Amino acid sequence: MPITTINDIRKQIKPLGFNIRIKSFSYGPHAQWINMATGLVLPTVFSRESLIDWQPLLDWRLQHDAELQALADQSLIYGLRR
Repeated sequence: MPITTINDIRKQIKPLGFNIRIKSFSYGPHAQWINMATGLVLPTVFSRESLIDWQPLLDWRLQHDAELQALADQSLIYGLRR
């Protein structure tokens, strides 16, 4: 299933235990990746323990990097790319 909207992302990452929300900031919309089990937003620095929790999402993002890049360029939403 190709990724062309934020809802496509939601459908694909929900079975992995994650969600995405878009927040508006002064510089524009920003994607926040959320761990549904903990309610935490994707950090920029990981401990060994937190990396284990986030690894499925990080792997998914690597596999869909080109599609996320295209959606980020089209929608001008920050935070979709790695």
